[in-house]
Amino acid sequence: MSESSRRQPADRTSAAQAQARAAIDNVIATSAVAVVTSVDERFGLVSRPMTELSSAFDGALHFLTRADSRIATQITAQPTVNVCFAGVNHWLSLAGTGRTSTDAAAIEQVWNTTLSPWLPAGVDTAGITLIEVSAYEARYWQAPNPAEILIRYVASAGRRAASPTTRWVHLEPGGDPGMNFG
Repeated sequence: MSESSRRQPADRTSAAQAQARAAIDNVIATSAVAVVTSVDERFGLVSRPMTELSSAFDGALHFLTRADSRIATQITAQPTVNVCFAGVNHWLSLAGTGRTSTDAAAIEQVWNTTLSPWLPAGVDTAGITLIEVSAYEARYWQAPNPAEILIRYVASAGRRAASPTTRWVHLEPGGDPGMNFG
């Protein structure tokens, strides 16, 4: 077996990982807002828009809130979280485990002035809390032209005329996409 044929599966895996990382980074970078879903005390799902604050996706997403907010209370009680992003022709859903922290250095690192209306004293806001979501799975959808798909769907009286490309990624510890992208 030649050296190049032994490396081929790893090369394909590396290419798939790079493609997955690029897709995830692109959707997060081009989305103004994330929709964060947590589990409430009755095991119902509760979603709300939040600003994602990480400078680059490394397997974790970061948000700021107050310690007494519903989302902080819900994540403390039940850490299962989903975070969704939407762009013009792509969508991303990240399933993960959330945790809260009052670590001042971590809060300072992700602080963004766009949060001032909700946290008026900035990093010195009483009860400011960091939410970190460690993603373990990503699902990504891409449509070449979403308007065209919608038009075809309506024109075909609700029958599935075309659908977006669906891809999913199992995120390994450390946030590296696994081989399941494609």
